[in-house]
Amino acid sequence: MLFLVTGQFPSSHEQIDADAALLEFSLSANQPTESPSFKALARIHLQQSGKVVAIVEASSIESLDRQFLPLRKKFGMTFIYEPGLSTCDLINFIECE
Repeated sequence: MLFLVTGQFPSSHEQIDADAALLEFSLSANQPTESPSFKALARIHLQQSGKVVAIVEASSIESLDRQFLPLRKKFGMTFIYEPGLSTCDLINFIECE
């Protein structure tokens, strides 16, 4: 299932700390960024507003919570999950009506 995930930092201080952690994470490449129940398709960083928006495939809300819990704990981020349809899925839905 596709989801649009919007994450919000509580302040610029946590965002700066997260930027440093992101750089460290990208250089290490030791940790997997996907699992059988989660895959990030795209991430967009909105630095000016302290937001991150991602398009992900996830098997459930639980898998989203599991994926984003470390960011909530470490940086105080809040997340909004919105389920969506791909264009192909929407066309199939419309044709079946």
